[in-house]
Amino acid sequence: FFSMTYYFNLLSNKKGSTLLSLICLKSTWFGFIKTFCSLSIIADGTIKTKGLLPGNYQVKEIKAPNGYLLDKTVKTVTVRSNETTTVTFTNIAVLGQFVLFKQDAQTGNIAQGDASLVGAEFDIINSAGTVVDKVVIAPDGSEFKATSKPLPLGNYKRVETKAPLGYVLDPTPVPMELKYE
Repeated sequence: FFSMTYYFNLLSNKKGSTLLSLICLKSTWFGFIKTFCSLSIIADGTIKTKGLLPGNYQVKEIKAPNGYLLDKTVKTVTVRSNETTTVTFTNIAVLGQFVLFKQDAQTGNIAQGDASLVGAEFDIINSAGTVVDKVVIAPDGSEFKATSKPLPLGNYKRVETKAPLGYVLDPTPVPMELKYE
């Protein structure tokens, strides 16, 4: 019995909890034998596995890194003797948006007296303390709201930086989170 080692490298542009399914289809007298194994990306963003015999393999991602969409493409690769086979999967970041509403504490969507709910300004701050967006409250039907630009998943804070006419500024940071379910 002669044993050789073959390597299969997967290059990923993101490190994380990506899991891949490697499907081996081998021809036999009775048809095809289908075998599976799961692979995990190591610290440098690659996967190295040995013990694969020359042949065609199908590879698909079964779990994307946190904050990224699953690449559902099934890719076929050919493993050859004394060669490294490479396949690349591309994950797209999941983005979300915050919708901020401004209301009067006592009357809801109705401003009191000559006051206005329009024009309140907020900073959206990421977990590193960087302002990543600034939004201004505007009328939208019977509501007063502002929508952030698309942002990566994670923890944020909103801080009111300008109160609307007739109201007092509340600079208290309010935690918010964008998460993918």
